[in-house]
Formats: sequence, structure tokens, C-alpha cells
Amino acid sequence: MGTESVSSNEYKQLHKIGIDDADIVISEIFEKDPRRAYIAFKYLDDMRKNLTEAYRVLKTGARYIIVVGNNRIRGELFENWKYIMELAKGVGFELETYFASEIIKYFIKVPREERINTDWILVLRK
Repeated sequence: MGTESVSSNEYKQLHKIGIDDADIVISEIFEKDPRRAYIAFKYLDDMRKNLTEAYRVLKTGARYIIVVGNNRIRGELFENWKYIMELAKGVGFELETYFASEIIKYFIKVPREERINTDWILVLRK
């Protein structure tokens, strides 16, 4: 999931994912950086495809667990966990539980303001 390689034709216009909270943030990012807005949209669109396929192949009652962190895109908080939770419900998953886990040891060296401090764990059930 996720890519940095996109064609300029792909981000000439604003793309929306259909989740109000996500679309608001994507629109705000688009005003600052259309390319980054498209990358954020594409990430969620790819996650929807992943969730759809996972739902298709899982047996009834099976769990699907996702660990994801939020990030900032051009200063805007992008709450991945919240948007993925809505996508999952949209494809048919039931949200069994979710919780946050503080990251203790950082393996990826990034500037402090871009660092993900919390992972969100989503437990989905088919």
C-alpha cells in the first residue's frame, strides 16, 4: 500500500474516497499539494481493495487485524485508523475492537514532527 510514484495526470483534479472526514482532509491537502492529496486518496483506495479481497477470502467469523499509524501530510492530520475503520465497515466487516499502542522504540529515523508516536490496532471480524 502506498506509493510516491504518480503521474501528473492523476492528480490534476481532486479525488474523494467517500468518507466525509477523510474527504475534508484530502481537500485541505489538495489546496496545498495536489500530488500529496492524490497519494493520500490512492492509499485509502488501495486499502479498500485490500479489505474487499480479505473479506472475500476469509471464512465467516474469521478475524482480520490491521496495525496502522496516523501521519501528517502538509501539516494536516491524516487519521488512517479512523478512515480504514469506515472502509472496513463499508465492505462488510464488523469492528470487534480497536485500541492505541504507544510506540516505544523507533526503527525508522524521520524528523520529530513527522514521527508516528502511536499505532492503532483494528480487530475486524467477517
